[in-house]
Amino acid sequence: MIHVVLPYKEGANYYRLWAHEEEKIDFRADLEAATRCTVSFAAEELVTYLNRIGLKAEVTDEPGEESILLKAVVGDGQGFSIQADGKQITISGEGRKGLLYGVYELLETQGIHWYSPWEEVVPEKIESLQIPECKHYSPSMDLGRGFEFEGPLKDSAQLFLWMARNKMNMAAYRANTWKLQRKLGMEFKAGGHIFEKILDPKQAIETGQTMLEAHPDWYGQREEDITEDNALHVQFCMSNTDLMEHLFQNLLERLQTEWSEADRLDVWGFDTWGGTCQCEKCKALGNGTDQTLNFFSYLRKRIDEETAKGVLKYPIRMVLCSYEGTTSLLPPENGVPENLKHSGDYVAYAPILRCYEHEMHSEECSYNSYYDKVMSAWKDMPMMVLEYYNVSKFEDLPLLFADKIEKDLKYYSKVGITGMTYMHLPMLEWGMRTQTQYLYAKLSWNCDEDVSALLEQYFLDLYGPFADTAKKAYALVEEASKHCSSWRAWCGGSVLSNLLNWDGITVTEDLYRDDHLGSRAVEYGYHSAELFTQAQELLKELQPKADALYAAKGEFVCGIPLNPTDNRFKQKKNALSDRISTDIRSLNYGIDCYLLLTMFVDYYEQLQKGNNTDELLNKISDLATQMTWYSYSIKFAHPSPEINLPDALERSGLKGLYYRCLAGRK
Repeated sequence: MIHVVLPYKEGANYYRLWAHEEEKIDFRADLEAATRCTVSFAAEELVTYLNRIGLKAEVTDEPGEESILLKAVVGDGQGFSIQADGKQITISGEGRKGLLYGVYELLETQGIHWYSPWEEVVPEKIESLQIPECKHYSPSMDLGRGFEFEGPLKDSAQLFLWMARNKMNMAAYRANTWKLQRKLGMEFKAGGHIFEKILDPKQAIETGQTMLEAHPDWYGQREEDITEDNALHVQFCMSNTDLMEHLFQNLLERLQTEWSEADRLDVWGFDTWGGTCQCEKCKALGNGTDQTLNFFSYLRKRIDEETAKGVLKYPIRMVLCSYEGTTSLLPPENGVPENLKHSGDYVAYAPILRCYEHEMHSEECSYNSYYDKVMSAWKDMPMMVLEYYNVSKFEDLPLLFADKIEKDLKYYSKVGITGMTYMHLPMLEWGMRTQTQYLYAKLSWNCDEDVSALLEQYFLDLYGPFADTAKKAYALVEEASKHCSSWRAWCGGSVLSNLLNWDGITVTEDLYRDDHLGSRAVEYGYHSAELFTQAQELLKELQPKADALYAAKGEFVCGIPLNPTDNRFKQKKNALSDRISTDIRSLNYGIDCYLLLTMFVDYYEQLQKGNNTDELLNKISDLATQMTWYSYSIKFAHPSPEINLPDALERSGLKGLYYRCLAGRK
């Protein structure tokens, strides 16, 4: 029997109660109760999983011959130490989070892995407790490890458990699960691209005027007249004290109400890829980033004042977005204001148009070499990287980046990056993309992880006897993914962006293709679709074999449940076949998207050459129609908490272009 010992009197009697007291606890104010809750939950997780793998364990008040001692100081430290003395293991957390992470480290050493919120691997039986490496553990990315969440309807307890089990700690506040998130060690972010709504030029204000009518000087000045339609095309004036105070008061009100649990506040400008205000005061500040930092410095001063007065009860750190869309990518020309240098505020560096064919510091890549130089020039503020492994324009495509994730995070750590986040975490149908989330989580905690070993175990655990074939399929998909940014990135730097700006009829100059695709765009596009197809064919051969293995076990239970909560007759999942079928579905969508996108480029080029396009347009029409016959994944309506289920053609972003091309048929 393994004795799990908590650092609390009568822990054996009460740990199950303490482990689920989160609804009663103020995790910021009552640190002792918060620590006891998380430590007790860690103990519950530990004994549950140890018993599942055949090692008898229970929480006791005294050590036994074989014991695990759980210790944590009061606080939120993330690091932990593991020590062993004979058959006694001590897990010491630098805080409640560290203790929880230490327990998961011990469980992972037993061969338990949480690959996704819906897929865990737990060995049926092990002979003896395996001891992790005895040392001190701390995160490579201690500033934070998490995701940007698209849309508010993401209240998933399974997701947040998966994150904690993989030592991730940064999420978005969710009304129904936020207490659970706190117990699991999550820090909350709020804000983002919020000023478009606050400064909507058309909104009516108390004077009866529109915002623009009352405050034309708040909007970015430019040579052309400012109208309701173009007011947000340029960043707002970041030297106007009245405007800065107005925005601060708006943020202050939210921090006292809907954002009262926020630990970090994303303060991001208009996401309009526009210019900066050209008033004399703004121009005197420097570039777009200097202007943004002036606004940031003002907010920091006001936040500190309100915190000192007790109006704001808890410290909050701000996050500046170093990003092209907000004209704040470049480092400041005039340095970082003094009150920001040691404030705890930090920069989220966002290389949204980066390339996934080349490494981040590749000098031969016109995209990445630029981003790398700009990132390296930032000084005097901590930096987190905001990556784009599932940027919204990828629209749930089955893209893989194992090689790049490994190289990216190791490089980011080497050059001093201390935090990671990425857009946007898919909420279902991960399929092959499970690999992306899993590697990202593991390397965010430890950038020196042995990725080859992680992947070897991943394929063995999730594909069993078909691991080698699955590896081949994944390799094909990763090769097919390498030009994804050139095809589908935001802004005008991708094929998709330029196709969406085409009326489907008029053809004059060459369709834009970047220096990665060049004149071979159609060739590369069809090749990627073929690679996706080859991967799918490999997996299609596996599914009947997986079904046969499942059926041969004969683990069937018959009966009619009395009600939805009666799980006595719950059928044991055919996990292997389910996984393979999910992969096949996602590849079907990927094949269709890449084929359609490539055919549109081909169509444009044939029109430009004056060739007959009837046959090609018929193929486009057949495929587009076929894509309206099935749905793939769901889309969150932003910012309202709603979902919709678009057909595959709409999800691909190409439906409007299809109709425009039909309209141009002669």
